[in-house]
Amino acid sequence: MQPKERYLFDRKKIDWEELKAYGLTKEKFGKSQTFETMLRTGHSPGLYPVTMKQEDGSLWMGYPQLSFARSAFNGKIGIDFNFQQELSETFSKPFYGYSFTIEEQKRLRTTGNLGKVIDLIHPYNGSIYPSYVSLNPITNQLVAMETKELKLPDEINGVRLDKDDKFQLKAGEIIRFQNNGYLQVNALLSGIETISDYDIRIREINNEKLHIPTHWSGKLIPPKWREELFEGKVISMTDRLQRSYLRMNFTTGQMESSTTFPTNHPTNKNELSAPPKKVAGLKL
Repeated sequence: MQPKERYLFDRKKIDWEELKAYGLTKEKFGKSQTFETMLRTGHSPGLYPVTMKQEDGSLWMGYPQLSFARSAFNGKIGIDFNFQQELSETFSKPFYGYSFTIEEQKRLRTTGNLGKVIDLIHPYNGSIYPSYVSLNPITNQLVAMETKELKLPDEINGVRLDKDDKFQLKAGEIIRFQNNGYLQVNALLSGIETISDYDIRIREINNEKLHIPTHWSGKLIPPKWREELFEGKVISMTDRLQRSYLRMNFTTGQMESSTTFPTNHPTNKNELSAPPKKVAGLKL
């Protein structure tokens, strides 16, 4: 029996009148994979085009990452836009009173998660909130989650978490998960993230183990393809008998091969290609 899919937002409470004002219609957007993903996670898996009619009658088009926002007044679910920014802008000023060190900035850039709990200061009342911090890889914006919001399950994918596992996760640390990837708190996901052995972020953790071969089955692996392996991509090569798919296992640091395309490989699930860099909005 398949486990019931968990949804953060109720599709029946979507304010389609608000979304329609941005070109997000129930007939089209409501049937998209992006919409289904947002019901589960709260935000779109990539950038998505929106339009808005301006006072002069012209249309404005932008490419933000979408996120759902629940109204405190009537409980209806509207939409928020998060636009891309440069990493230099992300770290140019304190984040709720906290200034990241060079090492912490590097960790956020390479792994997406800070990996520890820090104290953030509320901008209005000055209260201190112990929090986890992650970097949104789509927009380069920082996201915080209070530690009190973390709800740890007793088991993940049928495997129980022991006291040590829970202690490390609560501290924001990354842990090895039953020789099958890693677990860590991700503020963007508002919970625990499962990170695959083939995720490029693990390369940064086990960099000293990494060995990208120059040959496979007696054939030279072109430099361009070795670069793609380093970037966590799957390449294909053929010998006299058959085609094989090659990828790096960043936990072992070794290349693996398979005669079938790996279905559990991290992929870019964006429905749309990213727009030209630095374009926040266009007047049409």
